[in-house]
Amino acid sequence: MIKKKFNNFFFLSLIIILIAEITLNFFSTNIYGYNKLIFNIYIYLSFLIVISTFSIEKLKILSFEFKLIIFILFCFSIFQLLRIDDVNANLFADNLLLAKFGNISYGPMFLIPIFILWGLHKNAIYYFEKISLISIKIGTFCLPICFIFDLKYPIVAFLPSFFLLSFFQYSSPNKKVWILLGIFLSFIIFYLDNYRSGILRLTLGLFLFFIVFYKFKFLSRLFLIFSFIFPIIVFQNSTFSEKTFFEEASNMFSDSKIKNLSMDTRSFLYKETFSDLNYNKKLFFGKGPLGSYYSPMFDNLGSQRFYSGEDHYIRSTVEVGLLQYLLRGGVLYLVIISFIFLLTSFQSSKNDFINYLLLTIACYYLLFTIENLPFYDYLNALIWIIIGISISPNNKNLLNEDINKILTNNN
Repeated sequence: MIKKKFNNFFFLSLIIILIAEITLNFFSTNIYGYNKLIFNIYIYLSFLIVISTFSIEKLKILSFEFKLIIFILFCFSIFQLLRIDDVNANLFADNLLLAKFGNISYGPMFLIPIFILWGLHKNAIYYFEKISLISIKIGTFCLPICFIFDLKYPIVAFLPSFFLLSFFQYSSPNKKVWILLGIFLSFIIFYLDNYRSGILRLTLGLFLFFIVFYKFKFLSRLFLIFSFIFPIIVFQNSTFSEKTFFEEASNMFSDSKIKNLSMDTRSFLYKETFSDLNYNKKLFFGKGPLGSYYSPMFDNLGSQRFYSGEDHYIRSTVEVGLLQYLLRGGVLYLVIISFIFLLTSFQSSKNDFINYLLLTIACYYLLFTIENLPFYDYLNALIWIIIGISISPNNKNLLNEDINKILTNNN
């Protein structure tokens, strides 16, 4: 039997982010509220927990290329957090220091890759399944409360349903019920909340599950190639072409309900972000954690509601993952992130569990073209965890029988 030496505090690092996000989901907050302060305490507490349990031994098992790219990623993240330029020059005078490190879309986004160390832990597979199932159970329990008190649905609790399929063939009948229930409820909640990328993510997850389960290696390889070629095409097309891919796709649907889910709200973001960075000569390194860009679209709409939480023509967030990386860290950071996802996805494993995770990593990168913002949050923590799990040689060399033993012997 595998001994559970996984530090309970290490497991807690993910639980507290989940609980914090669900709590904030129930109670409205603003950018200067106490709820935000509490959430930031949770953020840095989780970060410190992961750092405190770090051991150089975890990195020694990795191949040279992964050691190198992770080292480059961490160094560049530190550089971005400490950089001083025209945006960050008056941090103390303008109270921007708190903004830089107190918003999950600013400084903390450069810290979230630290969860790759979580995934490198010996018993990470077992605890990844545990946190995913706990998350689904918490979300299911919260649904009646949300219905009775007219609260927002706890979408964050159902995000792991995308990854739970990786455990399906190794699960007991009871766990399979929870996995299927989680997927079913996720589809309903995502649809009711108009969470388009969530619906697409789940649909692709089911498709990838059948690819892995039925050993369609050709389709698997084709999907991997598509996942990294398509974002390049979209970026080029949406940035430099008159009629973009998203506009064409949106026009294909005439039914109002379907069109509501497919409506193009992304194309102009590519043009505006690229144009702003190019004009300000910030393409290579980006604008840093506090970076923002000028949006002619919102300027034309005459929106002047920034401090009430509405859109303003000076925008600090781009609703597209690739563009958010580009805005904050420039082309260099985007290339580093892309290379990590690419290098990880094109591995192979002796077990279906890792092979499914490799496809989900590629799928997540694919969806960077429409959403998947790189915040310091629960979903991104899970993504970096599965990257850590997937690049570990110990996990890749396991057989399906070994995965089954890990999950059953720890119960």
